[in-house]
Amino acid sequence: MHDFCEMVYETIAAVPKGKITTYKDIADCLGYPGYARQVAKCLSSLAKHPNKKQYRNLPWHRVIRSDMKIAFPLGSQPYNLQIKKLRADGVIPNTTKALSSSPSFSIKYRANFSNP
Repeated sequence: MHDFCEMVYETIAAVPKGKITTYKDIADCLGYPGYARQVAKCLSSLAKHPNKKQYRNLPWHRVIRSDMKIAFPLGSQPYNLQIKKLRADGVIPNTTKALSSSPSFSIKYRANFSNP
């Protein structure tokens, strides 16, 4: 699982500012369809290593669920932090409190891993 998580982190590091991706997209990109939960588990393990230099600037906030929602409970501290970071990236307008579920939002902001 450690090597898989390292691949996940490398993929997340490649998501550019202003774009988002999903746990499923990352798993598919790495050749592990059906491993979205394992991608989420890798991300959750980052909390155990908050001061590890190689993970400090990882844009974890750019990873969301396939239904274009944030995985954290609405209103929780991690949820609010992710919203704040996505706003800073320009993905969520300041007038909105959540991500849009419209198909045009997904097309505009989703990172494309099929064309390197």
